[in-house]
Amino acid sequence: MKRNNEALKRNAFKTQFFDGVVLEGQFEFPKVYAQSIDFDCEFLPFNIYRGVKNKSNVGVHFFVDDYHFECLWQNIERYVDMLREARAVIGPDFSVYEDMPIAMQIYNTYRNRAVTAYLQSRGVKIVPVISWSDKSSFKWCFDSIEKGSAVAISSNGATKNKSALQAFLKGYHKMKEEITPSQILFVGRIPKELEKEQLIKIKSFSQILKEKLGG
Repeated sequence: MKRNNEALKRNAFKTQFFDGVVLEGQFEFPKVYAQSIDFDCEFLPFNIYRGVKNKSNVGVHFFVDDYHFECLWQNIERYVDMLREARAVIGPDFSVYEDMPIAMQIYNTYRNRAVTAYLQSRGVKIVPVISWSDKSSFKWCFDSIEKGSAVAISSNGATKNKSALQAFLKGYHKMKEEITPSQILFVGRIPKELEKEQLIKIKSFSQILKEKLGG
């Protein structure tokens, strides 16, 4: 039996994520559009959501270790129907850290946009995650998000020290300036500097575990 070289090429390059889509910005990230979504539900991390039988009344997020959702990048079609069942989905958050090579930060931002845009095109009610590292990442980290979109962010790891907190706050205010989001879903602990902001609070995986353990 002859191998289907075209199919192999598509799988290796993940061409389904950029075929026939609008690409924007210097690095041509797939465009994510604003959607009207009902966020009045309990949100669960992907690794817990997968085991829930009735998914129609819950939301799902990916603010967990990357290995829990690398499967989306490797075999997205397997999860489309599962994610379409959710009331709302917060897009994947392939990590962007300051100590990563810039090429890897850009690549993970591309993957965040690509998976989110693809799922959106398949009827999933999904909002993009906005992640940044330091000021240099502002050159690309807000690209390809339609202005006025709802967005999601997380403070995981951003409040460990004063320097990390200041970088997070700078990115937050720059994000508001660049995207002017209609709603901001916030996963994790809200810093006191943002307590007066209008945010939709969502529990992180660690917060859910702490509650279950009675901490």
